[in-house]
Amino acid sequence: MKVDLNNVEEMLLIPLWGRAQASKAHNSLLNDPKAIEIIDHMDYDFSKLARRRFSDEISGSLYGHNSSTIKYKLMLRSIHAHRS
Repeated sequence: MKVDLNNVEEMLLIPLWGRAQASKAHNSLLNDPKAIEIIDHMDYDFSKLARRRFSDEISGSLYGHNSSTIKYKLMLRSIHAHRS
């Protein structure tokens, strides 16, 4: 399905995309097959979301981070802490 999103709609897509990515990750505690299904059926260039996330992680600062990225990083820290 081809989608054309404005900035607000794109920001709202980030958590769904993040859930799908986390669900696909090896040994992930998150399992959201519906998020994967929705994202896989969208005709959208998700590479810019991936580049944005990678850029934010490299910067190491809160500038440029959106709240979903911060929540995702905190969730990962919590998961790693519980596994140890």
